[in-house]
Amino acid sequence: MPWKEESVVSQRLRLIEQMLLPGADVSNLARTFGVSRKTAYKWLNEYNKGGLAALKDKNRSPITQPNRSSKRVEKVVIAAHKDFPYWGPYKLMQYIVNEKRLKKTPSHTTIGNILKRNGCEVINNNKSHPATRRFEREQPNDLWQMDFKGSFMTKEHRCFPLTIIDDFSRFSVGLKACLNERRDTVKSQLISIFKEFGTPCQINVDNGNPWGSTDLESLTSLHVWLIKQGIKLTHSAPYHPQTNGKNERFHRSLKLEVLHQRKYKNNREMQKAFNEWRHIYNFKRPHQGIENKTPGSRYKASYRKFQENLSDYDYANCEVVKKVSKLNGFFSFKGKRYRAGKALNNEYIAIKETDRSDQFAIYFMDSFIKKFDLKESV
Repeated sequence: MPWKEESVVSQRLRLIEQMLLPGADVSNLARTFGVSRKTAYKWLNEYNKGGLAALKDKNRSPITQPNRSSKRVEKVVIAAHKDFPYWGPYKLMQYIVNEKRLKKTPSHTTIGNILKRNGCEVINNNKSHPATRRFEREQPNDLWQMDFKGSFMTKEHRCFPLTIIDDFSRFSVGLKACLNERRDTVKSQLISIFKEFGTPCQINVDNGNPWGSTDLESLTSLHVWLIKQGIKLTHSAPYHPQTNGKNERFHRSLKLEVLHQRKYKNNREMQKAFNEWRHIYNFKRPHQGIENKTPGSRYKASYRKFQENLSDYDYANCEVVKKVSKLNGFFSFKGKRYRAGKALNNEYIAIKETDRSDQFAIYFMDSFIKKFDLKESV
C-alpha cells in the first residue's frame, strides 16, 4: 500500500497507530504500507520526538544557495517569459544574449530552473521537431515561399492570412489579413510588398488556388503578371508540403502565438495583431535554423525594383512571334489554331523548334510555357 501524495501524513499516522498496538508485527505492517522496516521505525521515532507535526516532509532546500541566480537575473528571465510565453529556455537564452539584457547570460538550464521555480509554464504545441536536413538559398530574395494559412472566422467575417517568407533569412516579407484568396487580392498585396522590399528572383507556391490551375500546363493571370516582373513562379510537388517547409514552420508559430484560442473582431484588428507579432518574429525572436540570429539580421531589400509601367518584351532573336487572341487564348500557326491559354490573351508569344519536326515549344518572354504537336490544332 504505497503512500498517496495527497494523504501522506495521515497514512504515516495510521502506520504508527498500528505499530503502537500490543503485539504489532512491524515487518508485516511495513509491507502493507509499502515501506521498509527501517522507514517504519524512522517515522515512529519522529512521532515520539515531535508528535503529529514531525510526520510532515522536511524542507530539503539548503539554508543558503551560493549558486542561485541573483534577483536581477531572475527578474530579467521572468520578464522575458511574460513577454514571450511560447519560447522555451534555449530561445529565451538567445534572446537575452541578442538583446544584451545581462552582462553574463545564464545557461538555458539555469533559465529552465528559474522558470520552474517561479511557476512559469512555457506554452507549446508539442509538434515542433528540428529539421535533420536544411536547404536554403545563398542570398536574400533568391526565393520567397508563399501560401495561405487556411482561414478562420473573426466576429465579423472570415480571414485568410497570406504569408510570404524569404528562404535565406526566414524574414517575413508579408503577413496579410485578406478577405478572400482571389488572384486580384493576392496581386494587390504583392504590389504593396514589392514596393517595400523589391521583387524576388523566384516565388514557390503550392498547386492550389489562386496561383494553381486545374490544367497544370496552363498559366494563370497571376503567373503571367509575375513573369512580366521577371519573377519565376514554381510549384511544390503534389502532396509534398515540405517543399515550402520554412513557410509551414512559420505557420505553426503563427497559429500558436497569434491565433490559438483568441478571437478577433475583424480584419483590421487581425492585421494589427499580425503587424505586432511580425515585428517580434523578424527582429526579436531568435531562429534556431539560422544560428539563433533574428531573420531581420540576415535580410536586406532586393535590388530588383517593382516596375509599375512595363515595356513590351523584345523577341528580336525569335524567328516566330505570334499574338494570342484577346478572347479565347488561341493563336494561329502554319494555317491552324492552337491553344496557349486564356491567361495569355492579347499577349505576344514566341514559337521555337524542338528536336522533333512535328513539335514546337511556346515561350512567353523568356519563360517556357509548354510544347504542342502540330496535330493538336483546334
